[in-house]
Amino acid sequence: MAQYLFNEPRYNDPEAARDQVHAAIQRLPERYRLPVTLRYLNDMDYETISQQLALSNGALRGLLSRGVRQLKKELAPYWRSQTEGS
Repeated sequence: MAQYLFNEPRYNDPEAARDQVHAAIQRLPERYRLPVTLRYLNDMDYETISQQLALSNGALRGLLSRGVRQLKKELAPYWRSQTEGS
């Protein structure tokens, strides 16, 4: 998951980083949480997710983009603290 969202940052504690990502996903509004979960945690392709959620491909990509942007914003302080001095 982290490699998709954050271009494989270096971590002092990968398990803690994973837990932070999962917790942040749970805090996303459902309209973002479900597509992000299906795409990045369940590794589903865009077409399957679009069909299951009855969304156009463009709408799905927009929700994913906004969801990932929100995750990056929320996790930025954590990522900086984990990568400082690395």
